[in-house]
Amino acid sequence: MPPINFSKRLNSLNQEKPIEPQLIYEGLDRESDVGRLRSSQADVLERWFQSFRHRKDNIIKMHTGEGKTLVGLLLLQSRLIELKLPALYICPNKYLARQVIADASRFGIQTCSFDEESSRLPDEFLDASKILVTYVQKVFNGRSVFKLDKHSVDIGAVVLDDSHSCIDSIKEASTIKLKKNEAAYKEITKIFREELQQQGAGTFLDITSNKTDAILPIPYWAWKDKYDAVLSVLHKYSSDGDLRFTWPLLRDRLELCSAYLSSSSLEISCSISVIDRFGSFNNARSRILMSATTQDDAFFIKGLGFEIESVLNPIEDKTIKWSGEKAVIIPQLISDELDQATVVSTLLSTEHPKFGLVALVPSFKKAEQYKKLGAILPRSEDMYEAIDLLKKGKYEQTLVFANRYDGIDLPDNSCRLLILDGKPFAESLADRYEETCVRTSDVINVRISQRIEQGLGRGVRGEKDFCIIVITNPDLVAFIKGGNTSKYFSSQTLQQIEIGKQIAQFAQEDSNESENPIKVLFATFNQILNRDEDWKSFYVAKMDEIQNDEKTDDEIKIIERLNLEREAEIAIANQDFEKGAKILKEVIKSIQNNDDEKGWLMQKIAFFLVHISRARSIEAQQEAYILNNSLLKPPLEIPHRKLQFGNTGRYELIRKFIKGFSSKMDLRLFCEQLLDSLSWGADSEKFELAVKDLGTALGFKSRRPEKEDKAGPDNLWCADDQSYFLIECKNQVKPDRSAIYKSEAAQFDQHIQWFNTNYNSAQCTKILIIPAIRLSHDAFISEKSFILREKNLVKLKSNFRAFIGDILAHDNPHQISDDVLEDLLNSNQLKVIDFKQRYVEPVKRYVG
Repeated sequence: MPPINFSKRLNSLNQEKPIEPQLIYEGLDRESDVGRLRSSQADVLERWFQSFRHRKDNIIKMHTGEGKTLVGLLLLQSRLIELKLPALYICPNKYLARQVIADASRFGIQTCSFDEESSRLPDEFLDASKILVTYVQKVFNGRSVFKLDKHSVDIGAVVLDDSHSCIDSIKEASTIKLKKNEAAYKEITKIFREELQQQGAGTFLDITSNKTDAILPIPYWAWKDKYDAVLSVLHKYSSDGDLRFTWPLLRDRLELCSAYLSSSSLEISCSISVIDRFGSFNNARSRILMSATTQDDAFFIKGLGFEIESVLNPIEDKTIKWSGEKAVIIPQLISDELDQATVVSTLLSTEHPKFGLVALVPSFKKAEQYKKLGAILPRSEDMYEAIDLLKKGKYEQTLVFANRYDGIDLPDNSCRLLILDGKPFAESLADRYEETCVRTSDVINVRISQRIEQGLGRGVRGEKDFCIIVITNPDLVAFIKGGNTSKYFSSQTLQQIEIGKQIAQFAQEDSNESENPIKVLFATFNQILNRDEDWKSFYVAKMDEIQNDEKTDDEIKIIERLNLEREAEIAIANQDFEKGAKILKEVIKSIQNNDDEKGWLMQKIAFFLVHISRARSIEAQQEAYILNNSLLKPPLEIPHRKLQFGNTGRYELIRKFIKGFSSKMDLRLFCEQLLDSLSWGADSEKFELAVKDLGTALGFKSRRPEKEDKAGPDNLWCADDQSYFLIECKNQVKPDRSAIYKSEAAQFDQHIQWFNTNYNSAQCTKILIIPAIRLSHDAFISEKSFILREKNLVKLKSNFRAFIGDILAHDNPHQISDDVLEDLLNSNQLKVIDFKQRYVEPVKRYVG
């Protein structure tokens, strides 16, 4: 007997499949342990169906552990039934895609996936009978099976899960990355050698000698002039490696690309979003983003082309203010003795047989410290296997992840103690360049805070989950607690940070002064881990104080700004460069008291204008450079701006520096961050910036000629109009180096001649920061010079820390007198003469 045709009987009863998500759920063949919808899920589904179903772009904001996956699947199922068009669920990685497929099976929702042996789109997806679940790299690449532009597969509805991490993956997929050992890297570097040297001859020499992690941008006017040569090189290698996946995306927009050179890679990325090329996503009838409640959604406007209305009015359940217990602990606030090295080494040497210990660090260089202490740094291909072992109770060794703040779920005992060690920084050269040019940008700070919040959420994956989060490293502590940056966090995170500050205060109040700070810290950990009832009640009471307030004026301004920038990008994509420049000028008008950011946007305008008028572009670039001299130096000669002391005395300059901070805590945190950056082996950009800030803090006029003028030494201090310190930084040279190389000496000597030319041979102490004190046999420096070695750098840092501590001990540091400052500079060995006699040693000639 053939199967009974129930469909025919249903049709005779005029029965149609329901499209209401809640009714769909009631009809699913769920597994027995899958219960009814939570109230928060039901509320979001109802609001979407009744009020927002026909809006193209929607953002669903739900707490971690509230069941976003089920909500996303039900929304897709609803649109699939109603539109009778394919539906697509996109995850940030393969691991999470497999997890969604397993969850869908438990819920009774039919899904399909790609065959491991084939990239062909499943028939069940194309005929709209099942939801296709896949991962972001499968959809967003130049050779996507979903095709590009008008050839893209027509899709009815798409859900992008963990949307913020997907944006990063999309940017990465549309960036050409050429490694230093690739022929294309060498050929393009050779094409722009002269122009790169004009933007920093010393930096270019260090990059090509593999002695720095600095970045040089290829000037956009040179890129336009030599476009054909670049096109020829890239076309020649377009079938090689990863280039074959990015080349189809960028080959017709190469003129709109920007390129950046480092000692390890050359990156080429489009200056405008390429999301419009992915037609399956861009043109879907319904686009739904799943977002955590702590995340800022403003970047969806530019990154994914979402309408501003969807960002201003997301769909969220506001009855639940928070979820899970994140116990933020900042050891440095308990005691100055609890520095990063002490806390990390103690934690990693302590057994934790009942739970997992995980560290998130911003770089692989930072991860090496953990590896030396016995931690495991999983390779990318082994990462999820290592996480699975944690989930299965294998807690013996600490796991450390480098620059991985998303896409990792560490629920329950797999991670009860999470270390966040260091402020996240951008991976792409384009973003890193922007961060070095614009130090105080709202947009950049929102991006950093978002990464931090992603990291904070790795160890708490449900409403009853709990995790201690140890915040260490001065730069991260300064960002989280600083008055100018803490405002970028969500209300939940701000409250958790406030609780962390109170925990530190209580720990100080309830412990004896003689008690070992490590014991105090670990007693606090144990109280939380052992589920102290009073602690739990305290946490709940404090978190319940959170107000579900509306978006602030500052948040709305950022959203509106990014929307204008998106409109400018649309104009540029349509070759309307005049309109794009005009829109960005409106953005500049909205920015208050931030010349660096105004300059950054003016450089974008200059980049747009070069396509219609070289003269107007140069004029705009000159204006940008005057506002922010970390940007590209214009192709016309600009005279050096001589660094002069002026009429303001040293003590007044120190007070001016102190007055730049609204509180003692902000000053202390800034100086600790400065001293942390002033370390051997630190990022060269951070080190040189720290040298500049150190000079400013000490009452000197301080500049970075190589960075700002594209010529001269790394740093220049002016103690008075006839007393200078020329400083060249080689802090990334290995500590055991025995000699100063010929190339390093020659570069240093060139900078000495630069000084003599621009400063009429004024009195100058020439200092090379490097571990070696002796010149190699073929090296030569024409004038008397000095070396600042690590042991004396440590002494200088110690004295500066004591100096700042003495200032903070005063009731009102802003009003500190000249006499007191003179005494403090004397007692801490920070007078001008001290820098010439106590911290430096004469360069020695080669013997042998």
